[in-house]
Amino acid sequence: MDRPFKIFYAGTLKPGTDRADFIDRFSQTFRLDRDRAKRLIESGKAVMLKKDLDRASAEQLRDQLEEMGMEVRVEPPIPKDSGLSLVPKEEELAESEAVSEATGKTVCPKCGSLRIENDRCLDCGIVLSKYQRIQERRKQLEENMVVEENPYTPPQAPLVEETEDREAMTGPHGLPIGQGWNWIANGFAYIKRDLLAWIGAFVVFVILSLLLQLVPLIGPLALQILTPILMGGLMLGARAQEQGDHFEVRHLFAGFSQHTGQLALVGLYYLLAMFLVGLLMAVLLGGVLADQMEQPMMQQDPALAMQGMADPTMVLLAALIGLALAIPLSMAYFFAPALVAIEGLSALSAMKYSFLGCLKNILPFLWYGLIGFLLLILAILPLGLGLLIVGPLIFASIYVAFREIYYG
Repeated sequence: MDRPFKIFYAGTLKPGTDRADFIDRFSQTFRLDRDRAKRLIESGKAVMLKKDLDRASAEQLRDQLEEMGMEVRVEPPIPKDSGLSLVPKEEELAESEAVSEATGKTVCPKCGSLRIENDRCLDCGIVLSKYQRIQERRKQLEENMVVEENPYTPPQAPLVEETEDREAMTGPHGLPIGQGWNWIANGFAYIKRDLLAWIGAFVVFVILSLLLQLVPLIGPLALQILTPILMGGLMLGARAQEQGDHFEVRHLFAGFSQHTGQLALVGLYYLLAMFLVGLLMAVLLGGVLADQMEQPMMQQDPALAMQGMADPTMVLLAALIGLALAIPLSMAYFFAPALVAIEGLSALSAMKYSFLGCLKNILPFLWYGLIGFLLLILAILPLGLGLLIVGPLIFASIYVAFREIYYG
C-alpha cells in the first residue's frame, strides 16, 4: 500500500504543557532515551519524526502526539507537477546558476532574487549559506531515514543528529555603525514574507499587554515577567523564517514550551533591578531634601522650603542618576530573551552576554535607535496605524541584530 505521508515535530509544545513531564512520557511511550528526547524537544527546530506512513497511521500518530502536548503536522504527498519541494529542483538550480554566470552576481536559491547583500537575500530574508546547509541536511535526513514497521517507534539516529545540528555562537562581535540601518532593512525583509502573521502577533502582544495593565498591582508586575517569554517566542519565529519556514502567530507563545523558567527569570531580574534603581533615586533625592530642610533659612520660611523641594535641579539630578543606571540594565535585557530561547543560556548568563553585545556595538545602536525613533514618530502620525508595520519591524530587527552580533 502506498505510504507517502510524513509527520513533523513543529519545534514547540502546546501552551500549558509541562516540558519535563512531556519528555518523560514521550521517552517512555516511544522507547527513546530521555536525553535524546530532551534534545529533540528543546531544540526548537522542525524535525521529521516519521515518513512513509499511510494516511490512517499518520493521523493516528498525530492525534497521539497532540494529546500528549506536542505541536505536530502531517505533510501530505506533494504532486510531482506542483513545483513544491524542500530542496530546489535541478532545473531551478540550473536556471539560477545560469543567471549567476551571466550577470556575475549571486542568485538567491529560494526566490531567485539578485538582491544579495552580506550572504542575505534582501527580498525573502534568508541567509544563503545557512539555507543551503538546511536544505542539504533535510535531503540527507530523508535519504537516510530509518523506516520501521511500527510507525510508533521513533527513529533513533536521525533525531539525535538533527537536534545536535546547531550553529555555534561565536560572539558577541563588534560591528560598524552602518549595521544599525541594516538591522532595520533586513528586519523588513522578514516581516514582508509573512506580513499578516507578524501583524497578528504584534496585535495579540499589544492586547495582552493592555489587559494586564488593567489588573491593579499584579498586572503590571506579571507583564514584566511575561514579556521575555513572549519575546523569546518571537525570536524563535524569526529563526524559523531564517531556516526557510514561515512565521506564524502561534510563535508568540513558543516561549511557554521551552526555557520558560529562565525566560521568566529574565523579567524578574530586570524588574527587581529597576525597583532597586527607583529606590536608590528616592533615597538620594530624599537625602538632598533633608539636607536642604536643615538649613536655617528653610526652617524659617516654609514657602522657601516648598520651593526647594520643587527645585528642578534636584529632579534633573535624580533623573540623570536613574538614566545612568537604567541604560546598562536595558543593555543586559535587550538580547537576553533571544539568548535564552535560542541558545538555552541561563537568565544571568544571557543578561551578561546581552550587556556585552550592546556594549561592543554602542555606535550601531545609537544609529539604530535614532532610525527607530524617527520611524515610531512617522508610525504615530496616521492615527497610529503605522505601528502595525513598525512594531513587527522592531521585533524582527532585534533578531537580525542578534544574529549578526552573536553569530557573525
